[in-house]
Amino acid sequence: MEALQLIETIRPMVDDGEVPGAVVGVVDHGRTSVAAVGTTEPGGATAMTRDAVMRISSNTKPLVAAVALLLVQDGVLNLDDAVERFVPELADRRVLRRIDGHPMDTVPAQRSITIEDLLTMRMGFGFVPESACPAMKDAEKAGLGFGPPDPSAMPSPDEWLARFARLPLLEQPGTTWRYDLAFGVLGIVLARATGQSLDVLMRERLFTPLAMSQTGFVAPPQHLVPAFAQSEDGLMLFDNILEM
Repeated sequence: MEALQLIETIRPMVDDGEVPGAVVGVVDHGRTSVAAVGTTEPGGATAMTRDAVMRISSNTKPLVAAVALLLVQDGVLNLDDAVERFVPELADRRVLRRIDGHPMDTVPAQRSITIEDLLTMRMGFGFVPESACPAMKDAEKAGLGFGPPDPSAMPSPDEWLARFARLPLLEQPGTTWRYDLAFGVLGIVLARATGQSLDVLMRERLFTPLAMSQTGFVAPPQHLVPAFAQSEDGLMLFDNILEM
């Protein structure tokens, strides 16, 4: 299948206003094709280009996971390693008695969080859509990054970890899948395990070998398109690099 064929399956989403535009690429038996459709913003006049750079948000997680498994392959870390080997701040965790309970009403963790727990998002903390959870509210107040990514609002990795370490876990490690924050911890673990910042590590181990020359934590402004988030009223501008 060529990219021009694939883009036609996405065009209805553009026509219906679900997304303003899209770029797709297809690699088939060594042949690469790329196509774009739509515009850079809803109802806009600027056409989406094939070299447009977009924020990939949570698609970062499988990329970080790939680097983690490369380090496992190299023997730098093991899936059953306790995270306190690299982040002693997370030793001796406390766990809520009830997920909707007071953040001080806790019991000791039955075991350490492991690297595998981080990869499978079972470290014991994350989104709680099914009930009230004061501890998760505390995480939001601490600026730990729930919701769409806002790099300018994030603390340094060490400060992020220090804030997270002040909170109890919601459930015992390894028992429950909870989306999101486990990969924030994993990124810090990988950086400390290798002595490299995460952006350098990702570039050297993944992006450069795969010729992903425009993938990273910093993007060229001339190719970065505005980001939108879904709201009750449709797409809402989240940030616009051209206005920064």
